[in-house]
Amino acid sequence: MSARLAATVLDTSRQKGGSPVKSATEKSSQTAALPSELFTNDEAAKFLKKTTKTLQRMRQAGRLGFFVVCGRPMYSREQLAEYLSSVEMRKRA
Repeated sequence: MSARLAATVLDTSRQKGGSPVKSATEKSSQTAALPSELFTNDEAAKFLKKTTKTLQRMRQAGRLGFFVVCGRPMYSREQLAEYLSSVEMRKRA
């Protein structure tokens, strides 16, 4: 999936009342430009020859970088390449 998007990264910390913390100044500073080519979870799994559950475990362990766009994990080509090179380095060691 190729897309040129801008995403708003939300602060996931919660106030005592349970609502997300987000001020007007934070909102403007949290908009970031994303890479021009992003992969969905399914596309990244196919590219890496892994299951989507394995990708979820890798994200949680911090071994795979990702963006959250509209609540869904998305991956840049650079993030996938970085993961592959780190795996290759581990195999050589």
